[in-house]
Amino acid sequence: TVPAYFDDAQRQATKDAAKLAGVSVLRLLNEPTAAAVAYGLEHEENATVAIFDLGGGTFDISILKMEKGIFEVLATGGDSALGGDDFDHAIATWMYASLSLETELDLSQQRYLLRQSKLVKEALCEAESIVVPLAQWPASSAITALPRNQLSLSRQQLDQLLDPIIARAMRVCKQTLRAAAVTVHDLDQVVLVGGSTRTLRVRQKVAEFFRRQPLTSIDPDRVVAIGAARQADVLVGNKTTDELLLLDVLPLSLGLETMGGLVERVIERNSPIPVAQAQDFTTSQDGQTAMMVHVLQGERDLVQDCRSLARFELRGIPSMVAGGARIRVPFQVDADGLLDVSAKELSTNIVSAVQVKPSYGLSEEQITEMLQTAWGYVEEDRTSRSLREKQVE
Repeated sequence: TVPAYFDDAQRQATKDAAKLAGVSVLRLLNEPTAAAVAYGLEHEENATVAIFDLGGGTFDISILKMEKGIFEVLATGGDSALGGDDFDHAIATWMYASLSLETELDLSQQRYLLRQSKLVKEALCEAESIVVPLAQWPASSAITALPRNQLSLSRQQLDQLLDPIIARAMRVCKQTLRAAAVTVHDLDQVVLVGGSTRTLRVRQKVAEFFRRQPLTSIDPDRVVAIGAARQADVLVGNKTTDELLLLDVLPLSLGLETMGGLVERVIERNSPIPVAQAQDFTTSQDGQTAMMVHVLQGERDLVQDCRSLARFELRGIPSMVAGGARIRVPFQVDADGLLDVSAKELSTNIVSAVQVKPSYGLSEEQITEMLQTAWGYVEEDRTSRSLREKQVE
């Protein structure tokens, strides 16, 4: 899994690191999407979900929209210097002030206060108040002993300490909702991720801001990993009845060669995968009993300007006048990007097929170059297609 805001280079680096560690990468999953999958939200229709991720040192908020089986990231926001560590520091600062210490603490004493702060924070998730023991204070030349061996802190006092920190997260949430062009009323669910969301005040403030109770039934430390595991279980074929999440897209269009050296696109680029599309073709000559199916990849209109993926023949077509036969050619791309192309003559049901991997041997630079070339020759391609079509007619 990767943060939603990772760019292509960061995603590729994550894949490379996984391979170096001996991990088979089935699919990269956005962390907010994985959290939504853990709760089964991919089965909802047209749901808008907020993923509130507050960890130890960072905060992320993502707004996702579920449409046609795809989680689209509408907007992300965050604060890379906001998290549970800030809660610990706020409690430690309060303890230092309550002890009326006028001398600076050494490193071991600062660490001791932070350790006690973490214990206090966790204990107040269960109790209304707690007595903080300070008997094991590490003495130093500056502060050999404390004026008292314990402090008491209530949940109400803790809330007052944490409110200014949580308010920073809520400001980011407001900005992210605005960037996504949605309001809290448009949201169907709010999911809490990250250990710091166990703090009751965080849950209370999230519920107040989003005006709904957030989903908290799955361990917030494990929710992303559970979602990734669920998706992996589907991808390796253990749950064939489940609908696959459509999370990847085709980088380039896929199509067939038609008469006149033209390309008929069957699946457009940026189509989410897995995907299946079929198109009907016919014969171009009287008495034609075989057809060459030429599978192509690219955005150009002429065969010579696209990448050839495969060729196969369909034989046994009944002898008819040109245009009489009906040959259906389905394209199917699975979750791993494998393309299956078959051709079926509908009156006799004879079938021929081929399987290819469209992305095999293509680097990101080559894909970019193919797209840029297509954009640069738009007018020329349009004229060429028009001319070829008239010649065919």
